This record gives sequence, C-alpha cells and structure tokens, in this order.
Amino acid sequence: MDDLDDVTRRAWKADDRRDNRTVVSLATQLIQAGGDRAVAGYMLRAAAYEWGVEDGVQDLALAVQDYRQLTILAPHSISYSNLARALLKQGHDSYPSALKALREGERLGNTPEVSLGFAWYLSRGPEPDPALAKHHYLRAATHGRFAGFFGYSRMARQLGQPGRALAMDAVRLLLGPFIWLLFGAKARYPG
Repeated sequence: MDDLDDVTRRAWKADDRRDNRTVVSLATQLIQAGGDRAVAGYMLRAAAYEWGVEDGVQDLALAVQDYRQLTILAPHSISYSNLARALLKQGHDSYPSALKALREGERLGNTPEVSLGFAWYLSRGPEPDPALAKHHYLRAATHGRFAGFFGYSRMARQLGQPGRALAMDAVRLLLGPFIWLLFGAKARYPG
C-alpha cells in the first residue's frame, strides 16, 4: 500500500470518528497530491470545516471555498448540493448563490440531496413557499432520507395539515428501521 492510500484510509476513518482536526490535516495532504486524491481531500476538508474543527466551531467560509473547488474538480449534483448547504448555513446574504448551486445540481441530476436543499431554501428563503418545500421534502422522503420525513411533517403542520403531518410521522416510525437497513448512513443525510 502506498503512502497516499494510507493517508486516504486514515482520513476517512477520522471522518467516521468526527475527528475533524485530523481530517483537515490528512485532507490537505491529499489536496496537495492532486488528481483524484484532491477530490477526496476537498470533500473531506470542506465537510470538516462545515461541521466544525475546533470545539464544533464551523468555518463556513472555508467550507464554501473547498466545496467550490470540488464543483470544479468533480462537477456532480452532490458537489453542488453540499456547496448549497454550506451557503444556506451562511445566512440570507448567501441564499442567491445557494439557489444558483442548487439549480446547477438539479441540472446534473436531481438527487434527494438536491431536493433537501431546495426544501431548505423554500422553507427559509427570502420568499418562503411551504407548499413547494413540502413537495421537495416528500421527494427526499420517498428516496429514503429521514430529513425529508421530518421536513414534510414540519411543513404540513405549518400549512395547517396536522393529519398529513401525523401520517408522515407514522410512516417514518413504521418504515424507519427498513429505511435504515436499505440506505444506511445515506438515510440520515444532513438536510
């Protein structure tokens, strides 16, 4: 096994443990190596910055910077949905850029993660549209994302539809173990 394979393996293990300080260090080595290693490096480092390196303190500006680089190196709907999520977390001033990233992600492939991004934008953005947000949450839920179930219920309650919210909560409780078995960690994608 060459050194970069070992660095890659250790970086992913550190990510699993949420040891973000180690992730940043190892991911930086991968970025410096270039090529396919850089793609993994930018992904890992951006996520570490997004979730917090020092005592859980986020550095969203660095996360956005790395996610932008990732969209250049690996233009994929997931790259764009991750960028949009970090931009949305930065606040209302970044919402136009987040919407642009979501639209590009949708163009590349309308994944459940892109649907969750649109749902977040539509539920919290400058012109909230709870009904359309609920639609996007439903799409994510039907693709096994727990955030879709929770979001749908929240939007249904907001729209004065407690019966629909209760039905979605019941479906989530009944199907939750099966969804977890089928989708694993993907089911808990941070929406």
